[in-house]
Amino acid sequence: MKANSILLIQVVVCCIFAIPCVLSASECEVKLCADRTHILPFEPVGLVLEIENTSPGEVRKLGSRWSLFRIAKDEPGMPIQWNTYQPCGIHATLPPPSWLKLPPGQVFTDFLLLHIGLDNEPVFNEPGHYFIQSGTLFGESNIVTIEVEGDETVAAAVRFLRDSGLYVLFSDYSAKSMVTLRERAEALSVALDGFREMSKGTPYKTWLPVCEFILEEICSGIDSDHHPLDGEDSARYLRIAEGLPSPQRGHLISSIAMAQMEQGNVKDAQAAYSLLAASTDNGYFRQLALYQLASIRNMTKPK
Repeated sequence: MKANSILLIQVVVCCIFAIPCVLSASECEVKLCADRTHILPFEPVGLVLEIENTSPGEVRKLGSRWSLFRIAKDEPGMPIQWNTYQPCGIHATLPPPSWLKLPPGQVFTDFLLLHIGLDNEPVFNEPGHYFIQSGTLFGESNIVTIEVEGDETVAAAVRFLRDSGLYVLFSDYSAKSMVTLRERAEALSVALDGFREMSKGTPYKTWLPVCEFILEEICSGIDSDHHPLDGEDSARYLRIAEGLPSPQRGHLISSIAMAQMEQGNVKDAQAAYSLLAASTDNGYFRQLALYQLASIRNMTKPK
């Protein structure tokens, strides 16, 4: 509840200071891309936002955040009802406001994972069309449409995910934010055993290694009796990741890299992020890997 209250305050403050401005096409171009446009219920979506100064001079705006994201579900016959998504991108730093500057030709890049909302519910929780847009001080982005598909072949798995809450394990960030009690982790472990059978013959089965690794990592952190993940475990899951499709592959590798960072294995984390940056065709995970690699370089460079 406290974490959600903080995020809600962030949303309110961001809306005050990051009201989009309408700029001429000659100044800045704002482009939003999604890693996928067709997903199943409860799956996360990675976004990459680029703000390019196409003018011959520097563009400056006063604000506290580069970007905000809003989402709406298409309801036929009804006006679009936009909802602001919690600001959890890498540039979520808030007040005091400062001058945000873009020199000529420079491109600012932000990225964000859409998964769980402020109400602790998955953003894409039922079939339909969803609209996503970013508002920035430099202008509004294009609108991205996400189609959430669901038919009888996945209906039983969707019901199981909804009832068990197992979808939180689709994202490392979501899981670590929401699974903090031993009882909750144990319940998800039982649910995961059932989902192994339930997901057979459905695309959801490719999420199993991601869920397994994230849950193992969480259990190691909240249960002192649980066997902690070691280097052999990480190596085994990296081999499994090689056979996964995108974005599951990216989720697993990035979770492994983050676990290595938390354990102080900086070189192993760097290797995992390098693998992700070099081989992924997913824009979100490439940007995530490049950002983390830059952070590691800054952290390890001689002072």
